[in-house]
Amino acid sequence: MVSNLERPFVQQIRHTLESVGNRKMYILMAIFFLASTFFLSQAVLFDAAVPFFLPIWALAQARFRKHLIYVFIGGMAGGAFLGLGQAVIYLLQLLLFNVVSKHPLTRKSIPLTVAGTIIVVQVLWQFIMYSGQPPVNVQLTIGFEAILALFMTFFLFVAFPHRERIFLANGRRSGLGLFVSSALWRQREWGI
Repeated sequence: MVSNLERPFVQQIRHTLESVGNRKMYILMAIFFLASTFFLSQAVLFDAAVPFFLPIWALAQARFRKHLIYVFIGGMAGGAFLGLGQAVIYLLQLLLFNVVSKHPLTRKSIPLTVAGTIIVVQVLWQFIMYSGQPPVNVQLTIGFEAILALFMTFFLFVAFPHRERIFLANGRRSGLGLFVSSALWRQREWGI
């Protein structure tokens, strides 16, 4: 009779393993967003911080709302590694993007909204830092950051469809699965 009963400790372990199995996709996506935002928010190109935090935030806000907290934590931690000023810039961009993206007109073109948000925040920040007269190379850097963010946002929205269609949709490869398959095919073709 005792052999048919589970002990409470074993039952707790089994229940925990089942809940982890059920939430596997959620946990994998959370780790992916946390790690990718942490590392991409630290990206520096030609002595300028590359604006990859806001495009990932826009993607998570549009398609992966449950993972916004992980994007925020990873982005702020990565920005803090670059310095307190970069973390403040990320917060200002995030605040302006959330305010602006509530209007229906700006929701139609999220890449342009991301680029515009980066331009406005960076121009204001650099005007304050250079007392109203930022050098031409700083102005060009702001423009290049906005263009890079525009393309990065567009790429993210193409590469990451809605969660249900990431790997397979109706038995066909799509989204990230198609991207990974084509990258592996090119790798084999080039002999890398």
